[in-house]
Amino acid sequence: LRMCWCRPIAPTTCTTPAHFRTTFGLFLARGPYFGQTMTCRIGEMCRIEGLRGVSLSAADYLMILSSCGRLGAPPGITDKFYQSTLIGSWETQPLDMDLVSP
Repeated sequence: LRMCWCRPIAPTTCTTPAHFRTTFGLFLARGPYFGQTMTCRIGEMCRIEGLRGVSLSAADYLMILSSCGRLGAPPGITDKFYQSTLIGSWETQPLDMDLVSP
């Protein structure tokens, strides 16, 4: 993605994408890519692996919630933070967690 610049000099008003013609940098959003799906079964060890994103780190955390930013894990999931404890990245290092019956 590019960061684009515009100066509002008549007749340009910087109100449409066509007015932003000068590239001044690149935009990089760090974190996991949206829309990834992982499937686990209650009562079995769950392995999260292959999480993809930009600049993911072994210091990052993951928490399973019904809705991000709100307390309350779904039934069978403990309110616990998970961290990729192995040196490497979320993309190449799996994360194991136990799921319990509700």
